[in-house]
Parts: sequence; structure tokens; C-alpha cells
Amino acid sequence: MKILLDTHILIWFLEDNKRLSSKLSELIVNPINLIYFSSVSLAEMALKASKNKLIYPDDILNICYEQGFEELALLSKHSLVLRDLPLIHNDPFDRLLVAQALSEDIFLMSADQIFIQYNIKLIK
Repeated sequence: MKILLDTHILIWFLEDNKRLSSKLSELIVNPINLIYFSSVSLAEMALKASKNKLIYPDDILNICYEQGFEELALLSKHSLVLRDLPLIHNDPFDRLLVAQALSEDIFLMSADQIFIQYNIKLIK
């Protein structure tokens, strides 16, 4: 299964945060699943860090790769999906992750209930 991690899921996993359920953690570490992190998530984390709302290691990119995660860069085809995406909420990072999941036809893993309203493959 191909799974794109929402930003908070990525953070929780890397921090070994107890808010990440064992079910979701098991899906992430299962070698039959291909796990993606998005360049969008790293941008969101960087912006939060610049506002002192988040601390993450300088080598976050290498840490993600060491976990065996694949990077999903934001591509033009992902951006084009935004035009037709329902205006369910205004968080640009969430909307970009939804657009990536739709464009790539992959699952999005999130604990955020707002994603239920989108027509995407969701793991929660």
C-alpha cells in the first residue's frame, strides 16, 4: 500500500509520540507499505519552526530517508488539482497534501477529521 503521511503523523512517528496509535505505527513500519513524506510537510514544519511553534532536527530530511520513507515532491500536476478541490477548509498545507494524494491515487494517513469530507483514500 502507498501511504502519504500528514505532517502531524510524520512528526508523531519521528518523535515516538503516544498520540500516534499502534495501528497507524504498525502500518508505517510494515515493509510491504511504501511510505511517503511530502516536501509540503517539510515546508509546513519549517514555517512553524520560524515562528518558534516547532522544533525539529537540522537533519530532518536524512532522518526521513533513514526511516525508509520516500519523498513526494510537490509537482505541477499536484498543484493543478487545487482548482477543482472543494473549499472544505483553508489550510493550504492540508489542501496540497490532499491534492498530492488524489493525483498519485495513494492513501493519506491523518488523525485530522477534516479529511473525511474529501473524496480521498484515508487512513485514520
